[in-house]
Amino acid sequence: MSKKLFDDLRARVPALAADVKGRLPKTLDELKASLPTLGEIKAKASGLRLVDFGDIDNRHLAHPPRIERCLAPIRQSFARARLTGGRMLEIGGRNNPLREHFPEFEYHALDLSPDVTPGLDVIVADITRCPEIPSESFDLIISVDVFEHIDKPWLAAAEISRLLKPGGVTGHSTLFSWRYHPCPIDYWRFTPEALKSLFPDLKPLHAEFDHAERRRNMDKVSRRGAPLDELGGWRENVRVHYVGFKPVIPLDSPKRLRKAAVPT
Repeated sequence: MSKKLFDDLRARVPALAADVKGRLPKTLDELKASLPTLGEIKAKASGLRLVDFGDIDNRHLAHPPRIERCLAPIRQSFARARLTGGRMLEIGGRNNPLREHFPEFEYHALDLSPDVTPGLDVIVADITRCPEIPSESFDLIISVDVFEHIDKPWLAAAEISRLLKPGGVTGHSTLFSWRYHPCPIDYWRFTPEALKSLFPDLKPLHAEFDHAERRRNMDKVSRRGAPLDELGGWRENVRVHYVGFKPVIPLDSPKRLRKAAVPT
């Protein structure tokens, strides 16, 4: 440091000290006056509330069970689609088949693994590319907790649209926010708009968030890449449900576009 710069800084010290001193309370009374009163502290504290984690952990019990919430939008769409039965495909259905929930349909499952539940008609294939399955083969295609585990969900959506018959319905329940759970790999999280964008050829009948289990503790031990935090686990659980309908007349067909252009 040069002598000139040093002398300049030393000359500024008294002024800086005086400025700091001028900002400090000069008396104990001034110091007390600068602090919040007990009444002010109580007023602010009244806006706070204690959280019972045991209570918020059980709030989901006031809602229907998860599987019912996942499947309800699908069943509710049948009336709008005038769907009463037919052939059904569950993607990833080897361990938790949903055929009992849809007795009016002829049930089939598709899975990557040949290790399947005995007695099930399982197609061993990759939903991102399964040309061996004929187009327009199914009236209903569903999945629960599958899309987050598909490496290329846009390819899966294209195949689902191809496999779905005109007038058919496809429904999927996946995750917007959930703990990391590789089984075998955890790839994605979705919004309702994301799911709609994956199926541009379908008419969306339902696409909504499901917050029923939002504050439920989904992992009470440190594992699977989600270490415990101050809340004792993972407490931001939001699902997404989507249902799409395949029009008899494709959405981009000239006939449909001409009809849409006619004033009503």
